[in-house]
Amino acid sequence: MTDNNIFYHCKAIGKEFTRQEWHDYCDKYRNDASAIVASYLGFDWNINDVCINPNVPCKYRDKSGMYDYEIHTAKCPCGAWVAGVSYTIGDGGGSHGCWFVTDPADGFPTEKAAINDKLNAVKKRLEYQDKNSTGAKNMLAAINSDLERYNIHQLDLFGIY
Repeated sequence: MTDNNIFYHCKAIGKEFTRQEWHDYCDKYRNDASAIVASYLGFDWNINDVCINPNVPCKYRDKSGMYDYEIHTAKCPCGAWVAGVSYTIGDGGGSHGCWFVTDPADGFPTEKAAINDKLNAVKKRLEYQDKNSTGAKNMLAAINSDLERYNIHQLDLFGIY
């Protein structure tokens, strides 16, 4: 298959699809978008290279539901940790899943580093978007608490992270 014909590449199974093959695949699995195509250490990946059962090491939700975050992590066969995030800040927010990577440089060396990266990203967005409301202040306190808990510079006695 030449590069000109490649429409989609699934890293999790290492398969390249032409437009027609991708159409046929989507047609066949139309009602099962979460079909597992690859598994590693208990993490399952769909055809879109997204982990469908990641770890959820930290999450926060205020009473109003207007300020929350959830960090997701998974480990890829190449040894890299990847992270996803979902967050709401007032009336805005964002999310992305844990993407499958084949190159360790595209992920993180430890789960703790992956968590730390996503917490800092949410913190930066919170400080940019809303840092004065009570909800934002409470969410910032929760983020700082989780950052301390997943401090990448803190030695880990048992090598868990």
